[in-house]
Amino acid sequence: YQRRVRGPSDQSFGIHIAEMANFPPHVVQLAKRKAAELENFDTQAPPNSAKRPKQEEDEEEAEEIIQGFLQSFAELPLDKMKPAEAISLVRNLKKELEGKANPIVSQLLVI
Repeated sequence: YQRRVRGPSDQSFGIHIAEMANFPPHVVQLAKRKAAELENFDTQAPPNSAKRPKQEEDEEEAEEIIQGFLQSFAELPLDKMKPAEAISLVRNLKKELEGKANPIVSQLLVI
């Protein structure tokens, strides 16, 4: 039996692992910011409607694009495909990513 308690957890090491795996610095920075938002969710004031910086907009768009890619990839029945067919479909998914005009996604594709 585990008891849940409100507040941040000191048991998550995902950001540290990302740093050790040499994720791009802007990706780690985005993860740290999102973690801070989640940790302070109850105490933060509602966001204002002022125009957000371009970097923040790019980061949010990149997150949506990457989530869409991961969802599409997860839906592929790779275990029922021939290797050549699977490779072809994954390449098509990558081409879709390359067609997105997002600088963060573009930088991730270079890695």
